[in-house]
Order: sequence, then C-alpha cells, then structure tokens
Amino acid sequence: MAIYLDERQIGFDTTTVGFPNLGDCMGAVVQVGGGLFGFHIYGLGGAMDPTFAQFIRRHFQFHDDMTHLYGSCYRPRRYGGGGNTSASWRTEMKALADALGYTGPISGIDTSVGTRIKRTETTYVEYRLGGHNQCQIYYKRMSKMQNPTYGPLTPGTDVKLIRKDMAEMKRQGKTHDDEPIYMAANLPGHATTGMNIKTTRSNKGQMHQSKVSRIETFDYDGT
Repeated sequence: MAIYLDERQIGFDTTTVGFPNLGDCMGAVVQVGGGLFGFHIYGLGGAMDPTFAQFIRRHFQFHDDMTHLYGSCYRPRRYGGGGNTSASWRTEMKALADALGYTGPISGIDTSVGTRIKRTETTYVEYRLGGHNQCQIYYKRMSKMQNPTYGPLTPGTDVKLIRKDMAEMKRQGKTHDDEPIYMAANLPGHATTGMNIKTTRSNKGQMHQSKVSRIETFDYDGT
C-alpha cells in the first residue's frame, strides 16, 4: 500500500509515501519504527510544522522512535536561484526538526542536480522503506508520469489536510487577518490515490533511484 500527498496534506504509511507535483514545495518524511510520516510542505516559514508534529505524536504508530528525517525539493526553485541553496535547505530542515522535537540524521536530495529536470517542470518524489529498514528516495519528472488517479480514499488510508481551524480562531476572537491556527482535518473531497509511470523503451516503467552520493545528509543535535 502507499499514500500520495498533495499540497498541505500529511499522512502515514508503513512502506511508501509519494509526493506528486513538487514545484516550489518540499516532500518531507519522518521515519519511525512502524513506517513513514509524510508532509507535502507548501510555502516557506514553517507555520504548519507544529500541526504535523502533533499529528505524529498523537498517532498510534508513534512510540517516540523517530530515526531519520528527510526533505527533498527542487532547491533553486524553492529557495531562489542565487546563494547557497544547501544552507537554505539545512536551515529549513532544522526548523522542522525543532518543531518535531527531533535530533539525528537529516537527509534529502536536490531534484535539480543530475536529473535533467528543468526549473519550469514539476517532480514526483517517492520514499520507500526497503531492506534493513533503510529508506530509498525515487524521483521522476511529472511529465513522465501518467495522470494521477483521483478518487475517494480507501477506508483506513491515513491522510489528512492541514487547514485553518476557523472554529478555534473564532472562539479566540481571531479573524482571517490574524495569525492562523491550524488543524489536521479530514479531506473535503477526492485525493490522489495512484501514480503510474509512462512506460517507454528506455525507462521500462521504472523510476529513478537517487544515488547515495547525491543524497545530502547531516546530523542535527538541536543546536
């Protein structure tokens, strides 16, 4: 089984989390003993990070056992073409780690490097748990993927949408112009339920697995 997270969606799966249509967005995953928690991060600033953290900590599959944090994106597009995009990525990942209360290894790929994916294109990124409890990162430009399958989620599929908690904001006397309060809500409609590759003679229906040498990793101790 797998889950596919669109913008501002979070979820859990025991083996596979996919992120369609990553343009300016980040596909982030937290690995725990029972599987993977995913977050399709839309925009910068980290305002929704605490809601993702709350979702994880209230989940029945979480036992205070976060072992690895991942975040992959097209860095020149997410952080701008100039400057040190690696430093910008590390800063964002540290902020997410702080919201999660996580310390340990943080990894990810820059989908602009060695992929031939253009800045104007969007990317599909997928994390899979493999042998020895290792997480592999796969990618493909969206133009090489078939149109996503949309529909109602299969009962038991663990996907939520982060949105404003207007009831709580109203209770606190806040309006749309105030700093938002977020919540993890049930999806209001259909979601992405499947992703398939356009099979060609060259790709044989396979995704690209990121080489270990292209995965940037650093250890974060909370400082």
